[in-house]
Amino acid sequence: MEAREFFSEVIGLTDIDLIDRVSGLSKIADFKKGERIVRQGEPQKHINFILEGVFRGYYVNVEGKEITDCLGFRRGEPAMACTRLDLASEINIESATDSRCLQLPIKEIIELNYTYPELQRAYNIMLIQGIERHDNIKKVMQEFDAMRRYQWFLEEYPGLIDIVSHKHIASFLGMMPESLSRLRRTLREGGALK
Repeated sequence: MEAREFFSEVIGLTDIDLIDRVSGLSKIADFKKGERIVRQGEPQKHINFILEGVFRGYYVNVEGKEITDCLGFRRGEPAMACTRLDLASEINIESATDSRCLQLPIKEIIELNYTYPELQRAYNIMLIQGIERHDNIKKVMQEFDAMRRYQWFLEEYPGLIDIVSHKHIASFLGMMPESLSRLRRTLREGGALK
């Protein structure tokens, strides 16, 4: 899929001039597993729209431990912090698998936001979707027990259990890796997992 198709079909832009402008600014970026593309506390330089692969958002707590905050894998999802484009990132973003993105320079996108209301609307929609996902994750973490959180993960993040580090998944689900291993064993012994 070329950039013009991506911006019209996946992102939902309709203004031909805008599609031409953002397509001209875009480039394909490939990332290796474990490559950090955004550093916590530093300004974000690019918007990376996921084409394939999985990204992990995480922060380092006061004890120096990495806490997985989010996982992104859906085509068209931006692999970036859920903040204003001109602010420093609140989290690190790394490629959890070999991944490919369609990349746009943030500085130029901020400038285009003033000229093209449709671009601002698309950004607002993505921002709202990101906030809704984070709110849902927070609700799941607070209301579900460990087994239900894991089952929710299997439904909401299909196939990721087989390709993302279980240590990162456990952190995302608010449990120790050993607890995740026990849950998987319990489900396997009960015939729910292969």
